[in-house]
Amino acid sequence: MILGQEEYELLGNRSRYGEMVRTPDPGISQILAPATNNKKLTRPDQPRWVAGRWRGMWMYTVYLEELATCMNNACPPDVKRMCFAHWTPFAVRWTWCPMFFPALDYNLEEAQHEYREGFTVDLHSSGDFPNLEYLEGWIERLDRFPALHIWGNTAYRRASAIGREIDRLNRSMRDRVAIHFSGESGDMSSRILGLTIEPEAAMGLFVCPANEHHPKANCSNCAFCIDSTDGFVRLEHKKRPKVLSAG
Repeated sequence: MILGQEEYELLGNRSRYGEMVRTPDPGISQILAPATNNKKLTRPDQPRWVAGRWRGMWMYTVYLEELATCMNNACPPDVKRMCFAHWTPFAVRWTWCPMFFPALDYNLEEAQHEYREGFTVDLHSSGDFPNLEYLEGWIERLDRFPALHIWGNTAYRRASAIGREIDRLNRSMRDRVAIHFSGESGDMSSRILGLTIEPEAAMGLFVCPANEHHPKANCSNCAFCIDSTDGFVRLEHKKRPKVLSAG
């Protein structure tokens, strides 16, 4: 789904699915969502990684409110208009607020008890790191929950304050962290063919199969971005509904 410019501006950095946005409530909110709800991550009957070095580990994901948590990153407006979150009207999104980590900790404690051999969290099926405090919160949880592994993408530049900390984390905790920089080149990077990288420059790079061009592929049975530090290329969705506009 590609938002029309008018609708994108009217949203004012908020999700177009405002009725699905929730405020975390410790002890009640289930912030960790099963990855089986997202066909890009895995199949409905495949809740664990089946490939790669995290094979056998349970898969979770987190949905933050898209656009609202992306205001400070380097994601271009044209890319935000075609954000994957615009395809997911039924996912519950969580706001970033002081209650986020107290609520998340209940979920992490349960997962740590259930999957002591390891479990993984895709940090952002929607949204991005809203600020450095949020990233530092996850770093603290990596210390507190030894079974926790995190992965995903960010639109922050590697040279930014958040980017530098992510880069350090990728290097110092390689066995448990795999966060790629969208729109960057080099190690631990991913770019969108035709948007942030031209076809000629993409020659020889691995192409992520977890999209509609390869309907049977998903993250759990590929794991390239978990196992390798090499940069890779993502494709746009093959199916494109007509451009939406406000009104």
